[in-house]
Amino acid sequence: MADAGDLTMDTSNEMKDYSELSASLIPPPEASYPDKNTLIAAVQAHGKQHGYNVVIKTSSIPNEKKPGRVAKVWLRCDRGGTYRPRNGLTEETRKRRRSTRLLDCPFMIIASGSPGMWTVKVQDGRHNHGPVMEPPRAPPHHKVKKGQIEAVPYDWPHDASFNKFTTALVIIDMQRDCEFVRDLTVVQANTFTVCAPGGYLEFQGYDISATQALIPKLKRLLEAFRDAGFPVYHTREGMHQRLVPGL
Repeated sequence: MADAGDLTMDTSNEMKDYSELSASLIPPPEASYPDKNTLIAAVQAHGKQHGYNVVIKTSSIPNEKKPGRVAKVWLRCDRGGTYRPRNGLTEETRKRRRSTRLLDCPFMIIASGSPGMWTVKVQDGRHNHGPVMEPPRAPPHHKVKKGQIEAVPYDWPHDASFNKFTTALVIIDMQRDCEFVRDLTVVQANTFTVCAPGGYLEFQGYDISATQALIPKLKRLLEAFRDAGFPVYHTREGMHQRLVPGL
């Protein structure tokens, strides 16, 4: 059994004085604000900057029965209050969350005002705890929905639907890129194939075998979409015949 000296020493370590715990938890200045929302946002931002969180406890607004009532909002530290047993459970007997954030922190602010002028009054600027250290949040677990394929930048299809009312096939620039007719110095755009022999890419010295190998695969995809009744859209780069300047 511990003697009286030991008990006194343990108590002093666990229950520190308010002034020591609250040294860095500075209350917001008693200032004026143009409206209630601006005041609350400023007080909450000040609290986060100094290591504590401010929440709304209750509010009072004028009504028909009490038209002369002054609008007020009571703000407190989120560690204020105590755990309220429910269904016969206590802090010791409940299985989940055996500890609570509520430490009966005395910190309290009263905001009051009328349209155009709201003021802050610190009713009790003390805290009975040190700075709040929020644990880092784990990134949300990504789960691919049924009917989707995991992809970047988003899973496909984005809404997990795949039918002719929500999905279409879009074929872009499947055409002869550009064919130079040197004798007439005319640039001419033709459709039907991509990167055909004699086209612009081959004229520039590129190997077009890889792009031509895509044509049969795209053709099968196109036929499958058409057979299933999906809408199909084609785009192409439009060009006009023109004479080369200077010739």
